[in-house]
Order: sequence, then structure tokens, then C-alpha cells
Amino acid sequence: MSQLEAKPFGRPRNRDHDRKIMEAVFAELATRPYSKLSVDDVARRAGVAKTTLYRRHPTKLELIRAAVEEYFATRLFALTDRDIGEVILDVLQQQVHEFGHTDAGRAMANLASEAIGDPELHDLLDWSDKRNELRRAIERGIERGEVRPDIDIDVVVDVLIAVFPYRLIVLQEPFPDDLARKLTALILDGVRVSRGRRSVRR
Repeated sequence: MSQLEAKPFGRPRNRDHDRKIMEAVFAELATRPYSKLSVDDVARRAGVAKTTLYRRHPTKLELIRAAVEEYFATRLFALTDRDIGEVILDVLQQQVHEFGHTDAGRAMANLASEAIGDPELHDLLDWSDKRNELRRAIERGIERGEVRPDIDIDVVVDVLIAVFPYRLIVLQEPFPDDLARKLTALILDGVRVSRGRRSVRR
């Protein structure tokens, strides 16, 4: 076997360990603040050796960075070009599921709460890509003549993503089953062009 054909030394990285570690991080953070998170507890919950975890994530902050990147890369939105009412309902239903029924969603809400007094943690929680995805969806609604062109897009985005952490962190209340549909109706009332004035831009 030539040098070019030689296989790399060492065992390949176990993707199942990566998955279990991320699941364990979210499960731990769903019930305790970042300041109380123990890397040893994450390793124990994941069922991996501490050395396995530390090889991947040398510090607690790096572990959280990986978890946040995993969350943003695999969850929320990925919107398609549809009627603005369907888009808004989809956005809200996704968040009802994430923040109301998953460890990952609750973990992200808890991190957001603690990040207010922690600049390092705050820098990890960059929602700009998700906000831009929502902005583009609303802009397409304006282009199709569905959304009022004078609407403040950033305010609409704030409403779309702020309700769920608020209910979890401040009110600490569960989400009603019809929350997404009620919010959709409320938001559409404010953003949608009335039928009499609606026109499609060409």
C-alpha cells in the first residue's frame, strides 16, 4: 500500500457519541442554568467517558457553543415560499413544539435568560440568521401583495420569536394548544393587505 493510500491512524469519530452528548447537554440545560451545568453530569447522562467528551469539547463554553450551533443548524424555520398566513402559522407551530415539548427548546430559552448577564454566553446566542430568514419570508409576502408595504418588518419578527421565551421564562406557563393559531390570526390582522386593496406586484 502506497503512502497516498495509507489509512489515517486512530479510530474514526463515533457519531453516536456526538448525538448522545448533544442530547445530554440539552437535557441538563432544560432543568438547570448554565452556571450550574457540570460537564461530568453531561458525560454521565450521555453514557460516555469524560475523556471522550473533553477530546471533543475541551471547556464547558466550547461544549455549549457546539450545542448552540447544532440547535441553529437543525431546528426552526427552513421556510418555503407559501402564503404569508401559512408561513406565520408554520413559524409559530414550530416554536410551540420546540419550546413547549423538547429539551432543546427549553435549554435555549434558559440560556437566553442567563445570557443577559453573561457576555460570553450572549455572543453564542446569535439569532441573526433566523431573523434574516423571517425577514425574507415577510419581504416575499410584500412582493406578492399579501403584506402591507409600510409594515415594520423587524417588529413583526420580534413578535414572531419573542412570545415563547417570555412565556417560558417570565410567566413559566405551558403553551395553550391553540396559541399558534390565535397568534397567527392576531399578526395577520396587523400585517395583511385588505382584500379590497390587495394587488400583486409584477
